[in-house]
Amino acid sequence: MAAESILSAFLPVILEKLISPAIQQLGVAFGTNDKLKKLKRILERIEPVLVDAEERQTTDISIKNWLSNLKDAAYEAEDVLEDFDFEAERKQRSVIQENNMGRKVRPYCSFYRPVMTCFGLRRRLNDIIRKIEAIAEESDRFNFHLSKVPRISYYSRPQTHSYVDKETVIGREKDKEDIKLPENLTDLVNLRHLYTDGCSSLACMPRKMERLKQLRTLTMYIVSNEAERGLEQLHNLNLYGKLQLCGIEKQLVIKNCEKLSIIPSLSQMQDLCLSNCQSLVHLPPCLPSVRNLIIDQCNTLESLPEPGNNLPELQILKLHQCDGLASLPQRMESLNILDISKCNQLTSLPMGLTNLHTLILEQCHGLVYLPNDMESLADLKIIKCNGLTSLPKGLTKLHSLVLVRCDGLVSLSEAMEEGLNQLQSLSISECNGLTSLPMGLTKLNTLVLAACDGLASLPEGMEGLTQLQRLTISDCNGLRSLPEGLQQRLPNLTSLIIGGHDELIRRFQLGGDYWHLIVNISSRNILKPRV
Repeated sequence: MAAESILSAFLPVILEKLISPAIQQLGVAFGTNDKLKKLKRILERIEPVLVDAEERQTTDISIKNWLSNLKDAAYEAEDVLEDFDFEAERKQRSVIQENNMGRKVRPYCSFYRPVMTCFGLRRRLNDIIRKIEAIAEESDRFNFHLSKVPRISYYSRPQTHSYVDKETVIGREKDKEDIKLPENLTDLVNLRHLYTDGCSSLACMPRKMERLKQLRTLTMYIVSNEAERGLEQLHNLNLYGKLQLCGIEKQLVIKNCEKLSIIPSLSQMQDLCLSNCQSLVHLPPCLPSVRNLIIDQCNTLESLPEPGNNLPELQILKLHQCDGLASLPQRMESLNILDISKCNQLTSLPMGLTNLHTLILEQCHGLVYLPNDMESLADLKIIKCNGLTSLPKGLTKLHSLVLVRCDGLVSLSEAMEEGLNQLQSLSISECNGLTSLPMGLTKLNTLVLAACDGLASLPEGMEGLTQLQRLTISDCNGLRSLPEGLQQRLPNLTSLIIGGHDELIRRFQLGGDYWHLIVNISSRNILKPRV
Protein backbone atom coordinates (compact mmCIF):
# COMPACT_ATOMS: atom_id res chain seq x y z
CA MET A 1 0.00 0.00 0.00
CA ALA A 2 1.14 3.58 -0.59
CA ALA A 3 3.18 5.34 2.04
CA GLU A 4 0.22 7.61 2.87
CA SER A 5 -1.48 4.67 4.55
CA ILE A 6 0.67 5.17 7.64
CA LEU A 7 -1.33 8.29 8.50
CA SER A 8 -4.10 6.31 10.19
CA ALA A 9 -1.48 5.06 12.64
CA PHE A 10 0.59 8.23 12.76
CA LEU A 11 -2.11 10.78 13.56
CA PRO A 12 -2.98 9.27 16.95
CA VAL A 13 0.67 9.71 17.98
CA ILE A 14 0.44 13.44 17.23
CA LEU A 15 -2.83 13.68 19.13
CA GLU A 16 -1.25 12.07 22.16
CA LYS A 17 1.65 14.53 22.01
CA LEU A 18 -0.85 17.37 22.13
CA ILE A 19 -2.18 16.21 25.50
CA SER A 20 1.17 15.42 27.09
CA PRO A 21 1.72 17.33 30.35
CA ALA A 22 5.01 18.85 29.18
CA ILE A 23 3.50 20.42 26.06
CA GLN A 24 0.39 21.56 27.92
CA GLN A 25 2.49 23.25 30.60
CA LEU A 26 4.63 25.01 28.02
CA GLY A 27 1.47 25.99 26.14
CA VAL A 28 0.24 27.79 29.23
CA ALA A 29 3.61 29.49 29.73
CA PHE A 30 3.81 30.58 26.08
CA GLY A 31 0.14 31.51 25.73
CA THR A 32 -0.45 28.90 23.01
CA ASN A 33 -2.82 26.60 24.88
CA ASP A 34 -5.87 27.60 22.81
CA LYS A 35 -3.91 27.09 19.58
CA LEU A 36 -2.83 23.63 20.64
CA LYS A 37 -6.43 22.74 21.45
CA LYS A 38 -7.52 24.02 18.03
CA LEU A 39 -4.91 21.85 16.31
CA LYS A 40 -6.18 18.86 18.29
CA ARG A 41 -9.78 19.52 17.19
CA ILE A 42 -8.81 19.75 13.52
CA LEU A 43 -6.83 16.49 13.64
CA GLU A 44 -9.71 14.75 15.44
CA ARG A 45 -11.97 15.89 12.60
CA ILE A 46 -9.64 14.37 10.00
CA GLU A 47 -8.85 11.13 11.82
CA PRO A 48 -12.19 9.30 11.18
CA VAL A 49 -11.91 9.68 7.37
CA LEU A 50 -8.43 8.24 6.98
CA VAL A 51 -9.42 4.60 6.65
CA ASP A 52 -11.75 5.37 3.73
CA ALA A 53 -9.23 7.74 2.15
CA GLU A 54 -6.46 5.16 2.29
CA GLU A 55 -8.66 2.57 0.61
CA ARG A 56 -9.75 4.92 -2.19
CA GLN A 57 -6.36 6.46 -2.96
CA THR A 58 -5.41 3.62 -5.31
CA THR A 59 -8.22 4.52 -7.72
CA ASP A 60 -8.53 8.29 -7.18
CA ILE A 61 -5.45 10.40 -7.84
CA SER A 62 -6.95 13.48 -6.21
CA ILE A 63 -7.42 11.58 -2.94
CA LYS A 64 -3.86 10.28 -3.21
CA ASN A 65 -2.62 13.87 -3.56
CA TRP A 66 -4.78 14.97 -0.64
CA LEU A 67 -3.24 12.26 1.56
CA SER A 68 0.25 13.27 0.41
CA ASN A 69 -0.37 16.88 1.41
CA LEU A 70 -1.77 15.73 4.74
CA LYS A 71 1.26 13.52 5.34
CA ASP A 72 3.65 16.45 4.77
CA ALA A 73 1.62 18.68 7.07
CA ALA A 74 1.47 15.95 9.75
CA TYR A 75 5.24 15.58 9.72
CA GLU A 76 5.59 19.34 10.00
CA ALA A 77 3.15 19.37 12.91
CA GLU A 78 5.17 16.68 14.64
CA ASP A 79 8.33 18.75 14.20
CA VAL A 80 6.62 21.73 15.82
CA LEU A 81 5.47 19.60 18.74
CA GLU A 82 8.98 18.16 19.06
CA ASP A 83 10.23 21.73 19.41
CA PHE A 84 7.69 22.33 22.18
CA ASP A 85 8.76 19.09 23.83
CA PHE A 86 12.42 19.99 23.53
CA GLU A 87 11.89 23.44 25.02
CA ALA A 88 10.01 21.93 27.95
CA GLU A 89 12.81 19.39 28.48
CA ARG A 90 15.44 22.10 28.23
CA LYS A 91 13.77 24.15 30.92
CA GLN A 92 13.60 21.09 33.15
CA ARG A 93 17.29 20.34 32.63
CA SER A 94 18.29 23.94 33.24
CA VAL A 95 16.86 23.62 36.74
CA ILE A 96 18.95 20.50 37.33
CA GLN A 97 22.09 22.21 36.05
CA GLU A 98 21.52 25.31 38.19
CA ASN A 99 21.53 23.04 41.23
CA ASN A 100 24.76 21.45 40.10
CA MET A 101 26.98 24.46 39.42
CA GLY A 102 29.92 22.82 41.12
CA ARG A 103 30.27 20.38 38.26
CA LYS A 104 33.18 20.99 35.92
CA VAL A 105 31.99 22.98 32.92
CA ARG A 106 33.40 22.27 29.49
CA PRO A 107 33.10 24.60 26.53
CA TYR A 108 29.93 24.52 24.49
CA CYS A 109 29.56 25.05 20.75
CA SER A 110 26.41 26.48 19.20
CA PHE A 111 26.82 24.35 16.11
CA TYR A 112 23.22 24.35 15.12
CA ARG A 113 20.21 26.62 15.07
CA PRO A 114 19.38 28.08 18.47
CA VAL A 115 16.48 26.93 20.62
CA MET A 116 13.23 28.30 19.24
CA THR A 117 12.01 31.40 21.00
CA CYS A 118 8.49 31.74 22.30
CA PHE A 119 7.65 33.97 19.34
CA GLY A 120 9.09 31.53 16.84
CA LEU A 121 7.14 28.59 18.24
CA ARG A 122 3.88 30.54 18.19
CA ARG A 123 4.44 31.59 14.60
CA ARG A 124 5.22 28.07 13.42
CA LEU A 125 2.21 26.70 15.30
CA ASN A 126 -0.08 29.24 13.63
CA ASP A 127 1.33 28.36 10.21
CA ILE A 128 0.72 24.64 10.59
CA ILE A 129 -2.78 25.19 11.95
CA ARG A 130 -3.70 27.21 8.86
CA LYS A 131 -2.23 24.56 6.58
CA ILE A 132 -3.98 21.59 8.23
CA GLU A 133 -7.25 23.50 8.52
CA ALA A 134 -7.26 24.09 4.76
CA ILE A 135 -6.58 20.39 4.15
CA ALA A 136 -9.43 19.44 6.49
CA GLU A 137 -11.86 21.72 4.64
CA GLU A 138 -10.83 20.18 1.33
CA SER A 139 -11.82 16.71 2.60
CA ASP A 140 -15.51 17.67 2.44
CA ARG A 141 -15.56 17.38 -1.35
CA PHE A 142 -14.58 13.70 -1.27
CA ASN A 143 -17.61 12.55 0.82
CA PHE A 144 -15.49 10.22 2.90
CA HIS A 145 -17.17 7.57 5.06
CA LEU A 146 -16.51 8.05 8.76
CA SER A 147 -14.90 5.26 10.73
CA LYS A 148 -15.16 4.82 14.46
CA VAL A 149 -11.88 5.76 16.09
CA PRO A 150 -11.04 3.83 19.26
CA ARG A 151 -9.66 5.93 22.09
CA ILE A 152 -6.35 4.34 22.98
CA SER A 153 -4.06 6.20 25.31
CA TYR A 154 -0.49 6.35 24.10
CA TYR A 155 0.45 8.91 26.68
CA SER A 156 2.03 6.53 29.16
CA ARG A 157 4.50 5.06 26.66
CA PRO A 158 8.10 6.32 26.86
CA GLN A 159 9.10 9.08 24.47
CA THR A 160 11.84 8.48 21.93
CA HIS A 161 14.69 9.90 23.89
CA SER A 162 17.62 8.65 25.90
CA TYR A 163 18.34 10.81 28.93
CA VAL A 164 21.13 9.64 31.21
CA ASP A 165 22.02 11.94 34.09
CA LYS A 166 24.64 10.50 36.37
CA GLU A 167 23.27 12.51 39.27
CA THR A 168 20.00 10.53 39.09
CA VAL A 169 21.69 7.11 39.32
CA ILE A 170 21.26 6.02 42.93
CA GLY A 171 23.62 3.48 44.48
CA ARG A 172 26.02 1.13 42.64
CA GLU A 173 28.70 3.82 42.57
CA LYS A 174 31.04 1.84 40.31
CA ASP A 175 28.30 1.38 37.70
CA LYS A 176 27.56 5.09 37.96
CA GLU A 177 31.14 5.86 37.00
CA ASP A 178 31.12 3.29 34.18
CA ILE A 179 28.00 4.44 32.29
CA LYS A 180 28.47 3.54 28.58
CA LEU A 181 26.42 3.94 25.38
CA PRO A 182 25.80 0.71 23.39
CA GLU A 183 27.18 0.44 19.87
CA ASN A 184 23.77 -0.52 18.53
CA LEU A 185 22.26 2.75 19.76
CA THR A 186 22.34 4.00 16.18
CA ASP A 187 19.82 1.29 15.27
CA LEU A 188 17.23 3.51 16.97
CA VAL A 189 16.68 5.47 13.79
CA ASN A 190 13.67 7.31 15.26
CA LEU A 191 15.55 8.56 18.31
CA ARG A 192 14.83 12.27 18.84
CA HIS A 193 16.66 13.27 22.04
CA LEU A 194 19.90 12.02 23.57
CA TYR A 195 20.93 13.56 26.91
CA THR A 196 24.23 12.55 28.50
CA ASP A 197 24.72 15.44 30.89
CA GLY A 198 27.35 14.73 33.50
CA CYS A 199 28.51 11.43 31.98
CA SER A 200 32.17 12.37 32.13
CA SER A 201 33.23 8.70 32.12
CA LEU A 202 32.04 8.20 28.53
CA ALA A 203 35.07 7.31 26.43
CA CYS A 204 33.50 7.47 22.97
CA MET A 205 30.27 7.74 21.05
CA PRO A 206 28.66 4.85 19.16
CA ARG A 207 29.78 4.50 15.57
CA LYS A 208 27.70 5.93 12.71
CA MET A 209 25.84 8.59 14.65
CA GLU A 210 24.96 10.06 11.26
CA ARG A 211 22.28 7.35 10.95
CA LEU A 212 20.15 9.12 13.56
CA LYS A 213 18.46 11.39 11.01
CA GLN A 214 15.57 12.17 13.38
CA LEU A 215 17.85 13.28 16.22
CA ARG A 216 17.04 16.80 17.39
CA THR A 217 18.83 17.02 20.76
CA LEU A 218 22.38 15.93 21.50
CA THR A 219 23.87 17.46 24.61
CA MET A 220 27.38 16.02 24.35
CA TYR A 221 29.50 14.51 21.58
CA ILE A 222 32.93 12.97 22.09
CA VAL A 223 35.13 13.60 19.06
CA SER A 224 37.43 10.73 18.15
CA ASN A 225 40.00 10.01 15.44
CA GLU A 226 38.58 6.52 15.05
CA ALA A 227 36.60 5.68 11.93
CA GLU A 228 32.93 6.67 12.05
CA ARG A 229 33.35 8.45 15.40
CA GLY A 230 34.61 11.83 14.17
CA LEU A 231 32.96 15.20 13.94
CA GLU A 232 31.83 14.45 10.37
CA GLN A 233 29.10 12.23 11.84
CA LEU A 234 27.21 15.40 12.83
CA HIS A 235 27.35 17.17 9.47
CA ASN A 236 23.91 16.15 8.24
CA LEU A 237 22.07 16.06 11.55
CA ASN A 238 19.50 18.78 12.19
CA LEU A 239 20.22 19.46 15.86
CA TYR A 240 18.84 22.16 18.13
CA GLY A 241 20.39 24.00 21.03
CA LYS A 242 23.77 23.65 22.69
CA LEU A 243 26.22 20.89 21.88
CA GLN A 244 29.12 20.08 24.20
CA LEU A 245 32.22 18.86 22.36
CA CYS A 246 34.64 16.65 24.26
CA GLY A 247 37.77 14.78 23.28
CA ILE A 248 39.29 17.66 21.34
CA GLU A 249 42.51 18.42 23.13
CA LYS A 250 45.04 19.58 20.55
CA GLN A 251 43.50 19.23 17.09
CA LEU A 252 40.07 20.21 15.79
CA VAL A 253 38.84 20.06 12.19
CA ILE A 254 35.36 21.38 11.42
CA LYS A 255 34.08 21.05 7.85
CA ASN A 256 30.78 21.85 6.13
CA CYS A 257 29.05 23.00 9.32
CA GLU A 258 26.97 25.73 7.71
CA LYS A 259 25.08 26.49 10.94
CA LEU A 260 28.19 26.90 13.08
CA SER A 261 28.06 30.38 14.57
CA ILE A 262 30.17 30.25 17.74
CA ILE A 263 33.36 28.46 18.73
CA PRO A 264 34.35 28.33 22.40
CA SER A 265 37.71 29.38 23.79
CA LEU A 266 39.77 26.21 23.53
CA SER A 267 42.69 26.76 25.84
CA GLN A 268 44.68 23.62 24.90
CA MET A 269 43.96 23.63 21.16
CA GLN A 270 47.10 23.74 18.98
CA ASP A 271 45.73 23.02 15.48
CA LEU A 272 42.40 24.47 14.35
CA CYS A 273 40.97 24.00 10.85
CA LEU A 274 37.63 25.49 9.78
CA SER A 275 36.20 24.82 6.33
CA ASN A 276 32.91 25.92 4.77
CA CYS A 277 31.37 27.33 7.94
CA GLN A 278 29.14 29.93 6.33
CA SER A 279 27.52 31.24 9.54
CA LEU A 280 30.75 31.88 11.44
CA VAL A 281 31.33 35.61 12.05
CA HIS A 282 33.96 35.70 14.82
CA LEU A 283 36.52 33.41 16.38
CA PRO A 284 36.94 33.13 20.15
CA PRO A 285 38.65 36.22 21.60
CA CYS A 286 41.43 34.07 23.01
CA LEU A 287 43.20 31.06 21.47
CA PRO A 288 46.32 30.98 23.66
CA SER A 289 47.79 27.68 22.43
CA VAL A 290 46.87 27.68 18.74
CA ARG A 291 49.93 27.30 16.52
CA ASN A 292 48.31 26.37 13.20
CA LEU A 293 45.12 28.11 12.11
CA ILE A 294 43.52 27.22 8.74
CA ILE A 295 40.29 28.91 7.63
CA ASP A 296 38.77 27.93 4.30
CA GLN A 297 35.56 29.19 2.66
CA CYS A 298 34.21 31.04 5.69
CA ASN A 299 32.80 34.03 3.82
CA THR A 300 30.96 35.52 6.80
CA LEU A 301 34.05 35.68 9.01
CA GLU A 302 34.76 39.33 9.80
CA SER A 303 37.78 39.30 12.07
CA LEU A 304 40.47 37.29 13.81
CA PRO A 305 41.46 37.61 17.48
CA GLU A 306 43.87 40.38 18.25
CA PRO A 307 47.41 39.07 18.89
CA GLY A 308 49.41 39.43 22.07
CA ASN A 309 48.02 37.20 24.80
CA ASN A 310 45.17 36.09 22.53
CA LEU A 311 47.30 34.48 19.80
CA PRO A 312 50.75 34.28 21.40
CA GLU A 313 51.76 30.96 19.79
CA LEU A 314 50.39 31.38 16.27
CA GLN A 315 53.01 30.23 13.74
CA ILE A 316 51.03 29.25 10.64
CA LEU A 317 48.00 31.12 9.31
CA LYS A 318 46.22 30.03 6.11
CA LEU A 319 43.18 31.92 4.84
CA HIS A 320 41.27 30.88 1.72
CA GLN A 321 38.13 32.47 0.32
CA CYS A 322 37.18 34.55 3.36
CA ASP A 323 35.56 37.46 1.55
CA GLY A 324 34.20 39.05 4.72
CA LEU A 325 37.68 39.48 6.20
CA ALA A 326 38.78 43.09 5.65
CA SER A 327 41.87 43.22 7.88
CA LEU A 328 44.28 41.13 9.90
CA PRO A 329 45.48 41.72 13.48
CA GLN A 330 48.52 43.92 13.95
CA ARG A 331 51.86 42.67 15.22
CA MET A 332 51.61 38.92 14.73
CA GLU A 333 55.23 38.62 15.73
CA SER A 334 55.20 34.84 16.26
CA LEU A 335 53.91 34.13 12.74
CA ASN A 336 56.27 32.16 10.43
CA ILE A 337 54.01 31.24 7.50
CA LEU A 338 51.17 33.33 6.07
CA ASP A 339 49.17 31.93 3.13
CA ILE A 340 46.22 34.01 1.84
CA SER A 341 44.11 33.34 -1.24
CA LYS A 342 40.84 34.77 -2.58
CA CYS A 343 40.30 37.19 0.31
CA ASN A 344 39.20 40.09 -1.83
CA GLN A 345 38.35 42.53 0.96
CA LEU A 346 41.94 42.63 2.24
CA THR A 347 43.70 45.80 1.09
CA SER A 348 46.91 45.49 3.08
CA LEU A 349 48.88 43.29 5.43
CA PRO A 350 49.57 44.42 9.00
CA MET A 351 52.80 45.74 10.41
CA GLY A 352 54.78 43.64 12.84
CA LEU A 353 55.38 40.50 10.74
CA THR A 354 58.99 40.57 11.82
CA ASN A 355 59.47 36.79 12.04
CA LEU A 356 57.57 35.87 8.91
CA HIS A 357 59.55 33.39 6.81
CA THR A 358 57.08 32.46 4.04
CA LEU A 359 54.39 34.64 2.44
CA ILE A 360 51.98 33.36 -0.23
CA LEU A 361 49.36 35.68 -1.74
CA GLU A 362 46.97 34.45 -4.43
CA GLN A 363 44.03 36.20 -6.09
CA CYS A 364 43.72 38.91 -3.45
CA HIS A 365 42.48 41.51 -5.91
CA GLY A 366 41.96 44.24 -3.33
CA LEU A 367 45.49 44.05 -1.95
CA VAL A 368 47.49 47.22 -2.70
CA TYR A 369 50.12 47.40 0.05
CA LEU A 370 52.68 45.16 1.72
CA PRO A 371 54.57 46.28 4.86
CA ASN A 372 58.26 47.15 4.76
CA ASP A 373 59.24 45.47 8.04
CA MET A 374 59.20 41.80 6.93
CA GLU A 375 62.91 41.56 7.61
CA SER A 376 62.97 37.75 8.03
CA LEU A 377 61.06 36.92 4.86
CA ALA A 378 62.81 34.21 2.80
CA ASP A 379 60.10 32.97 0.42
CA LEU A 380 57.59 35.22 -1.34
CA LYS A 381 55.00 34.06 -3.85
CA ILE A 382 52.43 36.45 -5.34
CA ILE A 383 49.85 35.17 -7.83
CA LYS A 384 47.14 37.23 -9.56
CA CYS A 385 47.27 40.22 -7.23
CA ASN A 386 46.78 42.97 -9.80
CA GLY A 387 46.39 45.75 -7.26
CA LEU A 388 50.02 45.53 -6.15
CA THR A 389 52.25 48.03 -7.93
CA SER A 390 55.47 47.44 -5.99
CA LEU A 391 57.21 45.04 -3.66
CA PRO A 392 58.12 45.97 -0.09
CA LYS A 393 61.55 47.24 0.81
CA GLY A 394 63.95 45.66 3.25
CA LEU A 395 63.74 42.09 1.96
CA THR A 396 67.39 41.47 2.72
CA LYS A 397 66.92 37.75 3.47
CA LEU A 398 64.68 36.87 0.54
CA HIS A 399 65.86 33.68 -1.20
CA SER A 400 62.93 32.86 -3.49
CA LEU A 401 60.55 35.17 -5.37
CA VAL A 402 57.67 33.97 -7.56
CA LEU A 403 55.43 36.45 -9.41
CA VAL A 404 52.50 35.28 -11.57
CA ARG A 405 50.00 37.52 -13.37
CA CYS A 406 50.71 40.62 -11.33
CA ASP A 407 49.94 43.15 -14.07
CA GLY A 408 50.23 46.12 -11.72
CA LEU A 409 53.96 45.51 -11.15
CA VAL A 410 56.09 47.67 -13.43
CA SER A 411 59.54 47.45 -11.87
CA LEU A 412 61.45 45.62 -9.15
CA SER A 413 64.21 48.20 -8.93
CA GLU A 414 62.86 50.02 -5.87
CA ALA A 415 62.73 46.79 -3.86
CA MET A 416 66.21 45.91 -5.09
CA GLU A 417 67.62 49.09 -3.60
CA GLU A 418 66.80 47.78 -0.13
CA GLY A 419 67.48 44.08 -0.64
CA LEU A 420 67.10 41.15 -3.01
CA ASN A 421 70.86 40.76 -3.08
CA GLN A 422 70.45 37.33 -1.45
CA LEU A 423 67.88 36.18 -3.99
CA GLN A 424 68.64 32.68 -5.31
CA SER A 425 65.49 31.84 -7.29
CA LEU A 426 63.45 34.30 -9.39
CA SER A 427 60.39 33.20 -11.39
CA ILE A 428 58.19 35.73 -13.21
CA SER A 429 55.24 34.66 -15.37
CA GLU A 430 52.60 36.65 -17.24
CA CYS A 431 53.48 39.99 -15.63
CA ASN A 432 52.91 42.07 -18.74
CA GLY A 433 53.41 45.38 -17.01
CA LEU A 434 56.96 44.54 -15.97
CA THR A 435 59.44 46.30 -18.24
CA SER A 436 62.78 45.64 -16.54
CA LEU A 437 64.65 43.57 -13.98
CA PRO A 438 66.97 44.99 -11.33
CA MET A 439 70.73 44.72 -11.48
CA GLY A 440 72.87 42.96 -8.92
CA LEU A 441 71.11 39.58 -8.79
CA THR A 442 74.48 37.90 -8.35
CA LYS A 443 73.30 34.99 -6.17
CA LEU A 444 70.70 33.66 -8.61
CA ASN A 445 70.84 29.95 -9.39
CA THR A 446 67.39 29.83 -11.04
CA LEU A 447 65.86 32.39 -13.41
CA VAL A 448 62.48 31.75 -15.06
CA LEU A 449 60.84 34.34 -17.33
CA ALA A 450 57.60 33.33 -19.05
CA ALA A 451 55.02 35.31 -21.05
CA CYS A 452 56.27 38.72 -19.95
CA ASP A 453 55.63 40.65 -23.16
CA GLY A 454 56.56 44.01 -21.65
CA LEU A 455 60.09 42.86 -20.91
CA ALA A 456 62.29 44.09 -23.77
CA SER A 457 65.75 43.42 -22.35
CA LEU A 458 67.71 42.00 -19.45
CA PRO A 459 69.99 44.32 -17.45
CA GLU A 460 73.63 44.71 -18.35
CA GLY A 461 76.21 43.48 -15.91
CA MET A 462 74.69 40.01 -15.68
CA GLU A 463 78.16 38.53 -16.10
CA GLY A 464 78.05 38.16 -12.33
CA LEU A 465 75.52 35.33 -12.64
CA THR A 466 78.21 32.71 -12.34
CA GLN A 467 76.03 30.59 -10.03
CA LEU A 468 73.13 30.38 -12.50
CA GLN A 469 72.17 26.71 -13.03
CA ARG A 470 68.70 26.90 -14.55
CA LEU A 471 67.58 29.43 -17.17
CA THR A 472 64.12 29.48 -18.76
CA ILE A 473 62.92 32.14 -21.18
CA SER A 474 59.56 31.35 -22.74
CA ASP A 475 57.08 33.49 -24.70
CA CYS A 476 58.72 36.80 -23.76
CA ASN A 477 58.26 38.16 -27.24
CA GLY A 478 59.98 41.45 -26.49
CA LEU A 479 63.26 39.71 -25.65
CA ARG A 480 65.40 39.14 -28.74
CA SER A 481 68.90 38.92 -27.27
CA LEU A 482 70.86 38.45 -24.07
CA PRO A 483 73.05 41.17 -22.52
CA GLU A 484 76.67 40.97 -23.57
CA GLY A 485 77.93 40.07 -20.12
CA LEU A 486 75.61 37.11 -19.84
CA GLN A 487 76.73 35.87 -23.26
CA GLN A 488 80.24 35.46 -21.89
CA ARG A 489 79.61 33.78 -18.53
CA LEU A 490 77.29 30.78 -18.14
CA PRO A 491 79.78 28.33 -16.60
CA ASN A 492 77.43 26.42 -14.25
CA LEU A 493 74.30 26.25 -16.39
CA THR A 494 72.81 22.73 -16.31
CA SER A 495 69.25 23.34 -17.59
CA LEU A 496 68.14 25.62 -20.42
CA ILE A 497 64.72 26.23 -21.99
CA ILE A 498 64.41 28.88 -24.69
CA GLY A 499 61.27 29.94 -26.56
CA GLY A 500 59.54 33.10 -27.64
CA HIS A 501 60.58 35.44 -30.44
CA ASP A 502 62.05 33.70 -33.49
CA GLU A 503 65.12 35.95 -33.47
CA LEU A 504 66.05 34.85 -29.94
CA ILE A 505 65.45 31.18 -30.75
CA ARG A 506 67.75 31.29 -33.83
CA ARG A 507 70.60 32.71 -31.73
CA PHE A 508 70.54 29.53 -29.59
CA GLN A 509 70.35 27.08 -32.49
CA LEU A 510 73.29 25.40 -34.22
CA GLY A 511 75.29 28.12 -35.97
CA GLY A 512 73.69 30.88 -33.91
CA ASP A 513 75.40 33.53 -31.80
CA TYR A 514 74.85 31.65 -28.50
CA TRP A 515 75.35 28.07 -29.63
CA HIS A 516 78.86 27.90 -28.20
CA LEU A 517 77.50 28.87 -24.75
CA ILE A 518 75.11 25.93 -24.56
CA VAL A 519 76.71 23.21 -26.64
CA ASN A 520 77.87 21.35 -23.51
CA ILE A 521 74.58 21.67 -21.59
CA SER A 522 73.01 18.21 -21.41
CA SER A 523 69.50 19.36 -20.50
CA ARG A 524 68.41 21.91 -23.05
CA ASN A 525 65.21 22.56 -24.97
CA ILE A 526 65.33 25.08 -27.79
CA LEU A 527 61.92 25.52 -29.35
CA LYS A 528 61.63 25.73 -33.11
CA PRO A 529 60.97 29.14 -34.66
CA ARG A 530 57.47 29.68 -36.02
CA VAL A 531 58.76 30.48 -39.55
